[in-house]
Amino acid sequence: MDEIINRGPSSISVVVPVYNSEASIDVLVKRVSSSLEKLTDQYEIWLVNDGSEDGSWRVISHLATQFPQVHGLNLSRNFGQHLALIAGVRECQMEWVVTLDDDLAQPPEWIEHLLSKAEQGYDLVFGIPASERNRRVRRFVSKAAQVFLAPATRSGVTSAPFRLFRRSLCDSFSETKSRYLTLDILLNWVAHRVTSVPVPYSETSGRPSRHSWSSLIQLFSNGLAGLTLWPLRLIGFSGILFLMSSLGLVGWQGTQWFVGNVVSTNVVFASAILFVFGLQSIALGILGEYLGRTYLQSLGFPGGWVREKV
Repeated sequence: MDEIINRGPSSISVVVPVYNSEASIDVLVKRVSSSLEKLTDQYEIWLVNDGSEDGSWRVISHLATQFPQVHGLNLSRNFGQHLALIAGVRECQMEWVVTLDDDLAQPPEWIEHLLSKAEQGYDLVFGIPASERNRRVRRFVSKAAQVFLAPATRSGVTSAPFRLFRRSLCDSFSETKSRYLTLDILLNWVAHRVTSVPVPYSETSGRPSRHSWSSLIQLFSNGLAGLTLWPLRLIGFSGILFLMSSLGLVGWQGTQWFVGNVVSTNVVFASAILFVFGLQSIALGILGEYLGRTYLQSLGFPGGWVREKV
């Protein structure tokens, strides 16, 4: 466990996407408030109702009238966790922003550990599970996604619902409107100093996961398309490999012909096919590079983030 460093009070905003959590919101707010009051007297809690079908918004409205630090956003329908998070993050006014789920799987008491780590000079801190709770297949998919997407990130962590980051990071993507960009994609794009802290996630009292297989696949595809062009570049590199193989076969055929050996027609056909495939793949790779860059530009990625100004 990292040593907790106290460098004076920091202002903190907490953003929680809420979906059908009428029964747990009150406990959530009490635990978050209790944790934040130990760290600072400047904090706010944003509860974003993501199209809940129960009485979640009614509870949020009631809490907002009871506690001045609690605020609510009511989205017109269910847009998904990441879009709900981005909507809430854009409302934050404090120095640091924390995000966590509404089922209390991430203990709010660990916010102080993330903050302590961030105050060592980091811009973005993920609270990753200290132990895996998911089933084997889901855990395998999660690990595979991290392997595929880690080269495009600076921390090796592609996504975690428990995050703490500088609010000033949000200024760089305040005008971004693409629905395919997740909060983690945007944060990894602009943050330079990124790290993670192992956190003991809690059981969610038998609640089913909010992340269905379709949503996990969509999240992975959004991350793959939104962070890197390597799948398109792989086509071009495979074309170079095909072309080199073809030229190698041609050289071998020429050597065999020079020494008087009979050259098999199958080898001639194979080298011709590899040559054609190679040219096609290289052409597709070049075209894919142009299309990929145009696509990334259309997503509206921020041009940069100003850390300090003097």
